[in-house]
Amino acid sequence: MQNDIDSYQPCESRDEFHGVMTYTFGELLDVPGGVDWDNAPWSWRDVAYDDTQYTRCCRKIENRFYDRELGVMPPSRWRRHFMRLIREIMPTLRPFYALIDNNPDIMLSDSDIWHKMRTVFSDFPATQLTENQDYASNATDNQYETIANGNFMDKVNRIRNNEYVDIDVLLLDHLETCFSPLWTININNY
Repeated sequence: MQNDIDSYQPCESRDEFHGVMTYTFGELLDVPGGVDWDNAPWSWRDVAYDDTQYTRCCRKIENRFYDRELGVMPPSRWRRHFMRLIREIMPTLRPFYALIDNNPDIMLSDSDIWHKMRTVFSDFPATQLTENQDYASNATDNQYETIANGNFMDKVNRIRNNEYVDIDVLLLDHLETCFSPLWTININNY
């Protein structure tokens, strides 16, 4: 009874590929008139944090979704949905990029506290520091920062347990809805 069904026979892979139901993102990358990050309809540079982030994320989008099929047809409607999602999430992510750009070590610290205080002394209140402030003959401003670094191995374990997610990955995860959740609908992936 077991022999009634033929077993799976691996077949030779082919260089040519096509999406099973729609187009793959890779097909849009490889055809003239397809995805061109420097072309106005495909560019989201105006909402990107900077050119470095834009270029890096474009490459990550290509690498992650190259073999994935478009979730909406026709491709022009899909592009509109894709660009809308990028433009929706980038205003949320820009402050995080700025924070890491201005303080790259912040990911390894548990806390970063900025302190500022002023000591004012006056024998004769005759000198006003600035308009609408105290009068003083002597003033000292003190400012300092306290950074508490946590346990390095704890940070490594948090990364290992997926408790840390790269900001670029937040963008990629947001774009998942643009693509079909099916990787293939037949067994030999063609």
